[in-house]
Amino acid sequence: MHRLRRLFRSMPGRGDRHAAGDATNGGERMNISGIVVHARPGDSAGLADSLQRMPGVDVHTVTDDGRIVITVEDTPENEPPDTLMNVQNLPGVLSAAMVYNYCDE
Repeated sequence: MHRLRRLFRSMPGRGDRHAAGDATNGGERMNISGIVVHARPGDSAGLADSLQRMPGVDVHTVTDDGRIVITVEDTPENEPPDTLMNVQNLPGVLSAAMVYNYCDE
């Protein structure tokens, strides 16, 4: 995970405004990640509620066997790698893996 954080911070243009940003997204960089969270089956509903309250997190699917699919967007408080680490540290989370990332720079 630490390598992912270092990679993200070393990317060129990190934090810069998109050249065509005013026309596409108000001049802000867009960074969206898809994450699959594996939870204990009995904890998945409560964990989904906790995830939904996190800034920049949207819960899309919760399965009976404990899988939760979320998307994470950049927020002023956290970037997706930081949010992923916060998700991994929540009680009831067995694992959390980033499976998709889109960055509009």
